[in-house]
This record gives sequence, structure tokens and C-alpha cells, in this order.
Amino acid sequence: MSIEVEVTDVKTSDDSDLRTTTVKLAKEPIKTPVKAIETNDFFKDTHFQNNLSNLSEHFISFNEYSLKTYYTDKKTTLKKSKAFEKHKKRLDDNTTSITIVEYKNKEPKNENKETIPKIPDDEEIKRLINAAYSLSDITAIPSIPRVVRQINLENFTDFIEYLQKCYDNIQIRNKKKIIGYIPMVAPAFAEELIDFYLRKLGINAFYADFDGTTLNSNAPIIDAIKRKLSQEGYEEKHFLHFVNISYGKAINDVGVLTAKDLLAYGHGFDSFGGIHCPAKRGKQFYEWLKKQKNIKANTTRILNKEDYGYYKYSEEDIQIESIYPNDALFGLNEINGKTSFSTKKRYFGIVNLQQQALESINLRRIVKEKSDKTIEYFETKKNVKQEDIKLLKRSKK
Repeated sequence: MSIEVEVTDVKTSDDSDLRTTTVKLAKEPIKTPVKAIETNDFFKDTHFQNNLSNLSEHFISFNEYSLKTYYTDKKTTLKKSKAFEKHKKRLDDNTTSITIVEYKNKEPKNENKETIPKIPDDEEIKRLINAAYSLSDITAIPSIPRVVRQINLENFTDFIEYLQKCYDNIQIRNKKKIIGYIPMVAPAFAEELIDFYLRKLGINAFYADFDGTTLNSNAPIIDAIKRKLSQEGYEEKHFLHFVNISYGKAINDVGVLTAKDLLAYGHGFDSFGGIHCPAKRGKQFYEWLKKQKNIKANTTRILNKEDYGYYKYSEEDIQIESIYPNDALFGLNEINGKTSFSTKKRYFGIVNLQQQALESINLRRIVKEKSDKTIEYFETKKNVKQEDIKLLKRSKK
């Protein structure tokens, strides 16, 4: 079977890379931009609106020990399988699920106490592909973040070999589309990855792993990816999902942060999933973090899609009422009435998910009705900074 995904009804804006498409990853077509729904933090009685998205994301993380246990211990295998089934049952039957499988292997050190990245061996690749294939509607090549953080000219070919082995394992018995893994590596490597996927493997669907870094810091890499797709004749005929994007320093006292995740659509991304890793910080930051007493409040944010701001939540802050979404799935008073802060945080997470999905749908309309004024639309959002606008304009056709 062809593993290329079908991409139709493409409409791209005139002044940015914001676009809308219809993509078929599995059985049902999906309209983009789209927010992939995550259900891990749903409550038993959570009734999420099925008309907001028919794409979902499931996440599984392994280390060296847990991967072996998953493949050799039936109880552990069933546990992972039941978790995926539970995720699917919370969604509409027409929803396509992408499962992101991550492998965080141990990092041995050499005699100089330098970290040596370890690429999964053949047996580990087989186990990873078993999870990625059987617990998903489309097979995503597993991510290996600890390895790709140290990609260079000497070891890049080893990474390509890893991707080839993953592909070969999938193709042994494949009835699904494949989505390629693109880490935030140097622009030259990003170009080579796109070329490898398109020319060698025939893959035109990808997920970009930001690994806890920001949109703006990766602008040159994003540009390299988009340019290579265009050069190879895939400017329209591709699907680009992203995960693990950071919208800023959430663990601080900044009252509002820019919704950089939503701005990623303006750079040509079609869908986005969750944040499964912490933001990257230096040693001094974590020393500071140990001394803080208000971490939960500083990391709990509420999205206002009207101004693209993620606002810090505090029960004492009466201004929260003025920015809280009128169309939220749960009322602010209902959430404030909960006794546990962690419970409140889960509710806000569901509300943010709903708001992200609603804005994704709205951006489809913007592309179709105001294709020459998408930059103008982003400029109306008061929490979007001029530096963000400049980066969006840079990809102007």
C-alpha cells in the first residue's frame, strides 16, 4: 500500500504560511488546522464536544527497563493496551489517533565522563515499533530525544540508519500510513531528513518534536523544512504535526504569556498535540526552583483565544474573571469551587484544550475568507508581540 497521506482542498494564505487542508491519515478525512485531543486528564464525566476535532494524540514513554518489561511481561503489555483503549473510548468513533512513542534510554558515559547518546538496538527498535504500530491508527516513528540533542556531522548517518530500521520494521506487516519523526536539529540536517523521507521512504506526513523549546528559537529550522518541501514539489501535499512546543517561561511570575502554540499555524503547521516534556532550563534555574513556594500557581495558565494570552491563575486575582472564556466547557465559579488545586488545574487544562480547538476551527475560516489579511488578524491579538509578527511575515510569498 502507498504510505503517502492524501492531502486535498489546500488553501494557503497570501501573507503568511497559515493554511487549511483536508488530510486523510486513516479512514476519516480531517480538516486542518486542527488541535489533537488528549484525554489523559479527562474526568470520568467529561463530555468533550466531538465536533471540535476528529484527531487525537496518545503518548507513551519508555526507558530501557520499561520497554523490555512492556514486551516480555503480559500484564504490562495489557496495561498499555488498555490505556490506549480507554483513550479511544473517550472520543468519537470517527477520530483518528496518533500515538507518539518516546524512548529515553540510559546515557552511558565514557572515561572522560562525557555523555554518549545510545541509539536503540535492533531488538529495542522491534519493541518500539510494536507499540507505535499496534497502539495507534497511524504509525509514528518513535522519538529518541536524548540521542537527537547531540546530533552532529559524525553521528547523523547513525540517526538516518535508525529511521530506516524503524521503517523496515513497520513494513514487515503494514496496513497503516506512516508519520515521520523530525526533531529540531540544525537546518542542514532538517533538509536532509525531509529529502530522506520523501525520496527514499515515500513519507509525506511528519511530526516535529520541539523537545520543550520555543517556536521563535527554531524559526531557521522551520524555514528549512518548509523550503525543502517546496523544492521537492510537496509545498501543498504534506501534513505537519508538532509536539512539545514551549510558549515561554511558565514557571515564573509573568502574568501573561503569548500563545506561541497557536502562532505555529501561521508558520505552516497543520495540527498540534501536547507537551510531554519540561522546558529546557539550566542548572541555576532548577536550584532556584527548589526554593519557590508558588510553583503550582505560576504553572497553571488559562488561554484567552481573543488576545492569544496564557494568563497565570490565582484565586485572589479578580482580573481572571475578565479574561476567562465565555464559551468555556466549565464555568469559572464551578472550577473555583473545587478544593484541590491539582483538580482545578485539570479542569483548566480541559478548557484550554477546548479553546485551542475552537481557535483552530476559526483559523480555517480566516484562511478562506481573509487569505490576504492573516497577518492583520494576528496583529489584532494584543499579546502577540511584534517580533512574532515579523517571523510570520518572513515566510510571505
